[in-house]
Amino acid sequence: MMILFVMLSASALFAFLSSSHVLNRYYSAFFSICSVVSVSVLNGIRDLSIGTDLGVYGNNVFIQARANMLSFHDYMFECKAIGMTEYGYAIFNYIIAQFSSNIHIFYFLLGIFVNSIFYISGFRNRERIPFSIAWITYLMIIYPATLNLLRQGVALALISLMGSFLLSNKNISALLCILAACSFHNSAVFAFIIYIFIYLICRVNAAHRQNMIVLVFLCVSAFVPTVVSWLDSKGLLSDKYSQYVVDTSLSISLISSLIARIPFFVLSAYYLIKERSDSNKIDKSLFGIVGAELLLLPLQNISSSAFRVALYYGVYKIPGYPLLCKKFRGMSKIAYIIYVIYLMSYFYIQTIRNGSGEIYPFVVAADTL
Repeated sequence: MMILFVMLSASALFAFLSSSHVLNRYYSAFFSICSVVSVSVLNGIRDLSIGTDLGVYGNNVFIQARANMLSFHDYMFECKAIGMTEYGYAIFNYIIAQFSSNIHIFYFLLGIFVNSIFYISGFRNRERIPFSIAWITYLMIIYPATLNLLRQGVALALISLMGSFLLSNKNISALLCILAACSFHNSAVFAFIIYIFIYLICRVNAAHRQNMIVLVFLCVSAFVPTVVSWLDSKGLLSDKYSQYVVDTSLSISLISSLIARIPFFVLSAYYLIKERSDSNKIDKSLFGIVGAELLLLPLQNISSSAFRVALYYGVYKIPGYPLLCKKFRGMSKIAYIIYVIYLMSYFYIQTIRNGSGEIYPFVVAADTL
């Protein structure tokens, strides 16, 4: 079990070294590679029972890719029988299966792919926030989910990268990211809400117009749980997604989720109000998404699977939370220390104690030794 903590700590340390100003770009690149590889090793060496989606489709899709190496048509027919229809994820499996029959190699390379995209996305924001803090945020909050959500993990990484492009006014690159994300998981179409929001914020210079866009975005996000329930009640959801919406007589407590988010929701609301007369596209974009993510919590009362769409908002915690800490001018270092303690507590409660995604306890597969 200790290997999980050792590799996550090593990745965080390498990320810190990669962002050190005393290193030249070659050493920075070396430590960046070490950071991504060290955490991706966990993806590859894990026992195949770790992560619920491995048993649902992950293992079977790669097995079919290997069994149908000479016929992509037959392979996709088998994938559809499994319930996996996204071509991006299917092609990724198919390519890896051409040169390796080892499923642990596949999961390692998938980890390299996902973690690299998240790393690049965070690195692009390094002038706004300390990169090492952003990477620790990813490792403690988002990375555990990627071990479970395979194809959606890729989609989440691409949506994170989309935001960094939009904030740099690279709208075409951002659009390509969201289209690629949809090819890995169809639910990524939901992220068009975020795309439109950030795009509009960046296109408008007047502060009062930016504030109105933020307000409309919050209102739209607040109605998402109601819309999802309505679509299902009218039979407008496809069979693939209607299974995510299940009626339950059990009431789900949102207390722990609220407690984890309320401090950042309050801070984001405070700075949005305090800086309402300022035209700041980055702050208003990220703080708006941080605030809106809390408004999606009622999706948990529909089902835990339905709440997965909120993860497209959740990836913006990676730059958003550290940016909130940075606002404590003169006390930012203390704020970062408190924040890291929060992240470690979050990881312990969510991943270790609550067993989210069934990735802990972490077991190394016997056939990787």
